[in-house]
Amino acid sequence: MWPALAASSYPWDEAKGILKQLPERRPGLKETIYARKTQRKKACGSPCVAHCLAGQPRSLPEVPGMYKALKHRLFDTLSDDSVVFGLFPISGMGGGGGGGDGTKAWVRQSVGELDPNSMLAPMEYMQMDRALLFSEPCEDGSCLQKTAGITCDANDLGLTAQYDKASGQLSVFCDVQIRRFQSCMHLVREYEQDHGVEFDFVTRPRPDVYIAEVSGQASRLSPKYVYTKIYAACGYGGMDWQYIAPRFAADVISRFPDEMTCGAMKRKGILPKPCQDCLGCECMLAAWLLHNKVEFSHLPWDGMVPLKFCGPGCAMDWEPTRRNICRGTNDQQTDFCEVRKSVPKNYFHSPRER
Repeated sequence: MWPALAASSYPWDEAKGILKQLPERRPGLKETIYARKTQRKKACGSPCVAHCLAGQPRSLPEVPGMYKALKHRLFDTLSDDSVVFGLFPISGMGGGGGGGDGTKAWVRQSVGELDPNSMLAPMEYMQMDRALLFSEPCEDGSCLQKTAGITCDANDLGLTAQYDKASGQLSVFCDVQIRRFQSCMHLVREYEQDHGVEFDFVTRPRPDVYIAEVSGQASRLSPKYVYTKIYAACGYGGMDWQYIAPRFAADVISRFPDEMTCGAMKRKGILPKPCQDCLGCECMLAAWLLHNKVEFSHLPWDGMVPLKFCGPGCAMDWEPTRRNICRGTNDQQTDFCEVRKSVPKNYFHSPRER
C-alpha cells in the first residue's frame, strides 16, 4: 500500500471513534480508517510495545470472548500503555481454481466480505489506537496469483509432499499473509513520527486467534530475539500465528513479501527437516529470519488457539475479572498473572531450540 519501510499518511484526527471512508488511491482499493476515541495519557508505555492485529478478522466481531482475551491477556499484560493497531482486509476471498494443497490459486480457507461497522465494537473495546480496514479488487486465488504468490521448484528444494505433482511446483501465498504485517508496519512508523517515539517491540497476533493464557511481561524479553511459537511442517507449530519482534527485526519481517526467495529455504533447520513433507508459511518465515541472521526463541507462554479449533477454555464471552483473566487453560485455576511476575528473568531469554 505504501513504499517499503515507509510511513503511511492518513487523517487520523478525522476518524476518532468513527469509521472514515477515504477516496480511492488506487483502482479497486477501498480504505476505511478508525482512530481511538478516548485521549491517551501518554504516547506509549515502557517498554514501548506496538501490537499489530493484522489479518482477516473472520469471527472476531461475533465473539466478544475473543477480543476480550486479546485485550486483557495480551495487550494489557505484555506492557502498560501498549499501542494497538489493526490491519484488516474485509473483502471476501474465495478458494480459487486450484482445488487442493500445493496447487496454484489455492487459498486455505474461504472467507466472506465483512461489514466495517461490525468492527466498531471490537475496536472500541480493545481501545485500538489506529486501524485500517480495506477491500481489495482480488477476491479469489485465481485473481490473486496474477500479482502475488511464491512459486518454487519442489524437486530443487527436495520436497516430498504437498506440492503440485503435475507441474513439480510449490505455490503458496505466504507473501500475502506477511504483507498484512508489512502494511501494519506503515501505520507503526507513522505513529512513531507523529508522537516522537520508537517502539521497543512489535507483536503480530492473528485476529482469529483466541488467547487462552495470560502473557508475560515485555520487560523480561530479550531485545536480541524474535519470540515465536515453534515451527513445524504444514503450519502445525503455529510460528506465524503470533510473534513478538524487537523493533529492528520487525523491519526485517516486513521485507519478506518483497525479498523472500526460494533459495533462502535451502538451509539447515528448514530442509530437509522439518519442512520437506510440507513447506508452509511458518517454515518460510523461519528461513527468512535465519537468512537475515535474526535469532528467534520460543514464546515462554503457549496458550493460543485458532478460533476454528476452539474447544474447552475458548469461551464465546466471559467477564474480565482478575480470576478469569489470570486462570490457566481449560479448568485449571492457576493464577498465571502471579506466575508471570515471579519467574526468573532468564526464563524469557532461553535460546531457540531446533
